[in-house]
Amino acid sequence: MQDECVYPRPVHGALRSRVVAKLAGLTLRQVHYWHTTGIIRARVIPGARGCPRLYSWTDYMKLRAATKLRRQGVTTHSIRTAVAWLDQNAPDWHLVPVYGFSGRVLVQFEHAVVTADRAKQAVLPELGHVLVEIRDEGPLGELRQFSDCVDMHPDVLSGNPVMQGTRLETRFVAALVAHGVSAYAIATLYHRPLSQVERALEFDRLAA
Repeated sequence: MQDECVYPRPVHGALRSRVVAKLAGLTLRQVHYWHTTGIIRARVIPGARGCPRLYSWTDYMKLRAATKLRRQGVTTHSIRTAVAWLDQNAPDWHLVPVYGFSGRVLVQFEHAVVTADRAKQAVLPELGHVLVEIRDEGPLGELRQFSDCVDMHPDVLSGNPVMQGTRLETRFVAALVAHGVSAYAIATLYHRPLSQVERALEFDRLAA
């Protein structure tokens, strides 16, 4: 008999692995690999048969930063080493600039840029632009083109995507449509522009 999938409530930063993958620009298989090999784990709910894996907001942001390192040419082995070092020496490293350069992972602490496997200062310009890039993308990451109608904040419904200016999860809106409620009826019921509801539905389709 399969165990029932029960989540504790409330769960802070409970982001499903499928949504995390789409927002970070990874495949679900890559997210699964990074979790099972211990690079970036889902720390809210590790997942089980029939239970989707849930990520904290912090681990989601770390996953996005690590994804950028991979795109900058850093190997998976180097990312694993750097993440382990950063988690031990700077648990809030997702809040500071991290950058891949010549296969190394560099991190900026105050005015010093160091390699992320030992506290060795690197002679390079400051990396403030890296953090600015992530901030400019906003919490939606790769789906930031929906930032006009969808928002994510760790203090609002555990960081799950919601229609901007509301506490209505895009997943909830999509579920209403799946049960026969029209987008127009949802817009009327919740006093939202129809265009916002339609964009939220489009976001949910891409993030599903």
